Amino acid sequence: IPAALAPRVEAREDPAGPDRIRIAVDIALPGIGRLIAYSGIIHVEGSRS
Repeated sequence: IPAALAPRVEAREDPAGPDRIRIAVDIALPGIGRLIAYSGIIHVEGSRS
């Protein structure tokens, strides 16, 4: 796919507490606009060491 026609993805991740992450994702197509968007909170179990 030529870069000019490729979907545009914007994603963000922010802390939402000691064991939660708030995420937001937006996917758009050039010339068409938003295809899909999602936002929510992910609960993290345990920790990575």
